[in-house]
This record gives sequence, structure tokens and C-alpha cells, in this order.
Amino acid sequence: MLLSRQLQRYPLTANSIITAVLFGAGDLLAQLNNVQNSGESWDFSQTARQSFYGALIAPINRRWVQFLSTIKPLSLRVVTDQILYAPAGVAAYFTAMALLEGDTFDGVKSRLQTTWWSAVKSNWLIWPLVQTVNLGYVPVGYQVVVSSSVGVLWNGYLALCNWEARRQEHINDNKLKMADQAR
Repeated sequence: MLLSRQLQRYPLTANSIITAVLFGAGDLLAQLNNVQNSGESWDFSQTARQSFYGALIAPINRRWVQFLSTIKPLSLRVVTDQILYAPAGVAAYFTAMALLEGDTFDGVKSRLQTTWWSAVKSNWLIWPLVQTVNLGYVPVGYQVVVSSSVGVLWNGYLALCNWEARRQEHINDNKLKMADQAR
């Protein structure tokens, strides 16, 4: 199988390409929802940012699953993943999106305040089961691909959270501008 061969010969490159495509797919799902429900136009730069982030995070995810494979038993592996990596990974995602969108440090801080905790709680509803199966039964070389594949829906959810936070930031910015003009 071509994918198997590429993952074995070029694990970093193959994982980065696959994860970039899957992050982009998650964004496509989120934007399909946004375009249909809000009438907004397609934001190709958002899809590009999502894919870029996927390519960047894949090597970190690969190292992380290699580290997790050294932990026994499986339950401790999943708990370690969910307590250490999940909160940090969610924070990294929203930080990267805010920075890639051109936000300042205050914008990053605001984005994290509005999105991080609810996204982490949602993560804990989904990922412990996924990671139990993934870390317990999938060979280490395929774990990033499996989690990224399942992650298409998760990435879509994160993209929706990010979109909603950006929308709310624009509303708040407009309110501040209107208040300044009224003075």
C-alpha cells in the first residue's frame, strides 16, 4: 500500500501532508456550515491557515505519540494525553489561529479566554475513547494518521469555535468604535 510505504519511508513528511489535508478538510466542513447558515462567503485564507497549522503540528503529534507509546498501562497513556497534551494542544491551536489571522498578544489572550475552556471540555467528551482505541490497538506509525482522520470532525468543531470567536471579536470591536464615535 502506497500510504503505508510513504509513512515508513518518510514519516515526518507523510504525516505533515496528511495532517495538513485533514485539517483543511475539517475547515471545509466548518465553512460549509458557515456559508450555508450565515450567508458569508468562503474564506480560502482560513482553509490555508488551518492546513498550514496541520502541517506544523504533525511533527509534534508524531513525537507525542512516540512518547506515549513508552507509557504503560494504556489507561495511564490516555490520562497523560488528556491531562497534558489536550489542554496545551487546544491552546496552541487557538493561539496559532489568532496569530495567523494577525491578532496582537491581547487578541490571542481574548481568543483563549473565549474558546479554550469550552473546547477542552468538549475534547474530554470525545478524545479519551478515541485515544483509548488509537493508543491501544493502532501501531505507533499510524497513530497520527488515525487521530488526524478522526480529527476531521474535531478540526471542524475547532474551526467553528474559532470562527465564532472571530465573529464576536468583530462585533465587540464595532461596539467600541461606535461608542468612541458617540463621544
